[in-house]
Amino acid sequence: MNPSWTAGTRSGRAPASASGSPSTTSRRRAVGIRTTPLSQEFFLRLLANGRLLRKDVKQLYSARTDRFLADRYVVGKCYLCGFERARGDECPSCGSWLDTSRLLDPRSSLDADDRLELRDSWQYELDLAPFATDPAIRPWLEELRGRLKPNVSRFVFEKMIEGEGLESRPITRDLPWGVPLPENDLDGRSLGDVSKKVLYVWFDAPIGYISSTIEWARAQGRDWRRYWIRPEGDHAEGARLIHFLGKDNISFHCIVFPAMLAWQKSDRSGLLGPGPGERYVLPENVPANEFFNLEGKKFNKSEGWYLEVDDFLDEFGADRTRFYLTAAMPETADSDFLWREFKAKTDLLANVFGNFAVRILKFVAQHFEGKVPPRVGYDAELERARERIALRTKAVAEEIEGFRFRRALEEFLGLAEDGNRYLDETAPWKLRKNDPVACGSALHVACSSCP
Repeated sequence: MNPSWTAGTRSGRAPASASGSPSTTSRRRAVGIRTTPLSQEFFLRLLANGRLLRKDVKQLYSARTDRFLADRYVVGKCYLCGFERARGDECPSCGSWLDTSRLLDPRSSLDADDRLELRDSWQYELDLAPFATDPAIRPWLEELRGRLKPNVSRFVFEKMIEGEGLESRPITRDLPWGVPLPENDLDGRSLGDVSKKVLYVWFDAPIGYISSTIEWARAQGRDWRRYWIRPEGDHAEGARLIHFLGKDNISFHCIVFPAMLAWQKSDRSGLLGPGPGERYVLPENVPANEFFNLEGKKFNKSEGWYLEVDDFLDEFGADRTRFYLTAAMPETADSDFLWREFKAKTDLLANVFGNFAVRILKFVAQHFEGKVPPRVGYDAELERARERIALRTKAVAEEIEGFRFRRALEEFLGLAEDGNRYLDETAPWKLRKNDPVACGSALHVACSSCP
């Protein structure tokens, strides 16, 4: 087992499907020009609602390429924690949002020899200062705090909102690519010379969640609005927006994107998004994971320190892969892929669940023509066994619904362990000759514990 295997995909085959989450590039190919109007509408609604600030700023400029650099193309030392390879807009070590102009020893990630300089410009910024106190957001934010995993809640509230505090964040840049700013506001008034301004990619990217839904719904002949738009004050159960992601995207999906959604309200008709008396659906939960490393080191494609998904699946199969990735999932703290642990955990899958499933299915196939026999009559022991199985099954479902997948896996294995004990106690292979009806009832109960 070679730990230098790579972790990309050649065919798109992966342990879990991500077909509903297209990349920005593929999304733009699929949605085409319809993406631009929706992103521009988001911008114009925020502008009309007084949520944007036009601010004079200093940006890093590459004289060698004669252009301003996007924040993600700038690396340097974090001025808060000292991490040497902080990005221009965020530090992956401490998780803080950064002001690119304050980065220590800034340099281009495209060309380390390119000497960058600060130049004056102006940009639109999303004003996040009133986010946590906004009456339209506070009730949702309080509910979210009660739902988030402890590590996510601490980061969002103790670190970001109550600790560092929220400030405005740029949503435009001077770049040669991107969604162009509209020339006029919703009332037709000119925004001035915006010919060199584009919507920054982090602002445009999550709008792709909506535009990809629109494209999918149109292709299926469905109404996309039932997934994303609700009447004001309507708290009936409907579509649930849940973001599964890594911890480096927590602040964006718990603060920035919800602010973008909540501040889209408008009394105007004829726009693509919410009309009078309507709103966008806000995230119900953000069950973010921490970082997943490989044998104590960060996955690094350029250094060959990663696992190639297709090769891994060819060697070990999807079931073993899913099982181990769930068992090792970094739900509340960073964790590692460890080869020795992979073997131990997947052996557990075979020895506990695999053994239980084979015992039941083989017996049913040999003696009941492959059909689960019915339960006949009432037996107190069988009823108690059925109740234990029902409690375990309910626990598995509750842990999954609460996004506690490692605990769900433990309950799942507990269900199989209970099943193995039950088979040992009832010994249906002994009952088969003397009491086939009791044998069938025992197998019926055992099969109900086989997920």
